[in-house]
Amino acid sequence: MINVSDLQQVITKWQGRVNSPVQPFAYKTGISECIFELNQLIDHSVEEELTYQDFLEQEADKYLSSMEAHEAIA
Repeated sequence: MINVSDLQQVITKWQGRVNSPVQPFAYKTGISECIFELNQLIDHSVEEELTYQDFLEQEADKYLSSMEAHEAIA
C-alpha cells in the first residue's frame, strides 16, 4: 500500500530536481506539473478518506442509538 508519506518523499526528490540549475527548463516544467498533479491526488484522497470516516461515524452513531432504544424497551 502506498502512503501519503511515500508520495511526499517522491515530491521532495522531484522538487530537488526542479531547483537544480543543471536541469533544462522543459524538464523542470514537466516535473513541476507532475508535482502539482500528485499533490492534487493526495488532497483528493485525503478528502475522500475524511468523508468515509464521517460516514462510518454516522453509521456507528445510528447503530448505538438503536441499541440504546432496544435497551430502554427491555
